[in-house]
Parts: sequence; C-alpha cells; structure tokens
Amino acid sequence: MNPENPANTDNKADQVSSVNSDFSEGRSDASQINQANQTNQANQSQEKPPFQIHKIYVKECTFEMPAGSGIFTKEWRPELSVQIGTVTKPLAEENTHEVTLEVKCEVKSAGQQAFKLELKQAGIFAVNGLDIPQLHHTLGAFCPSILYPYARECICDLILKAGFPQLNLAPINFDVLYQQELINKNKQAEVQTQTVH
Repeated sequence: MNPENPANTDNKADQVSSVNSDFSEGRSDASQINQANQTNQANQSQEKPPFQIHKIYVKECTFEMPAGSGIFTKEWRPELSVQIGTVTKPLAEENTHEVTLEVKCEVKSAGQQAFKLELKQAGIFAVNGLDIPQLHHTLGAFCPSILYPYARECICDLILKAGFPQLNLAPINFDVLYQQELINKNKQAEVQTQTVH
C-alpha cells in the first residue's frame, strides 16, 4: 500500500476549507435575504391604508309636523324641498376626520306644511398620504357620497313611521356639488380682492 502524498493531503484540506467557506457565505446571504424580507413585511404592516371608514352613525335627527293629524284628512299633493350641506372637522387621532352630512327636508301639501325633517348623518374617516387638494376633495365629495345612502334610508324610514307615503330622495352627484362650491368660493375671493383694491 502506497503512503499518501502530503501535498495531496494539503490540497484536499484546502478544497474542503473552500467548500465550507462557500457554504458559510451562502448561508450568510440567505440569512440577509430573510432579514430583508422580514423588514419589508414589517414596514408593509406598519403602513396605513390610504382610506378607512371607522364609524358611520346618526348624529342628530329632528322631525316636526306643525299641522298635526289634520294633514292626513286633506288631499296629499306633496311638494318636496331638500337642502344639503357638509361639515368636516379633524379629530384628535392623526389623519382622522369627522364628516357630517346635513340634510334638511320640508314637504308641503296643498300649500300647507306637512312636515320638516333635519338629519345629521356622520362618519369618522382616516385619510392618509393625500395632498391638500386631494384631501379636501375626499372629505368634501367622496365621504358625503358614502354617507348619503345611509341618510336617505333613515329619512325614508322616518317618513313612513310618521304615517306619510314613501318619499324617495333623488341621487346626488357630490362631485358636481363640490366643484360648484369651489367655483363660488373663488368668485367670493375675487370680489373681496376687488373690493380691497
């Protein structure tokens, strides 16, 4: 049996060492990738969604029937008038706002006031990552469009419970209302500027 050449033994040891070194580097790279993935997942979990609905509720509601039950003895020829308004305010929690949709309904029949109703349908919304114009549009148009179906349902139910025939409120384009409000504000600002000069 031939004795093993010492040089060959050294070469084998170097090869084993090289393999172990490469394997360790591979494990190190895999560990770094796993850490990076975990960091990305943690960052994604901490990121807040751009829009959230926290709560929708009736803030205030009043119903008046000035003519009393006598209105039921007369011919029912309803004339409906509706006024819509929106109020927004920031809350203590960061990027959280309360939006209140105010709906005023008045119905006359044969020239006599049948009833008047005022409803404040409110919601709490979290809005993140928007610039100022986008934020104003979201609070002034998008949020009211979410609240309006709830307000319509509440108003229709209340009218029925008061003993009157069902009245359906027409759909409303809050984007159009918001744009009209912006135009009116710009006109008022121009008038004030001209008055100052």
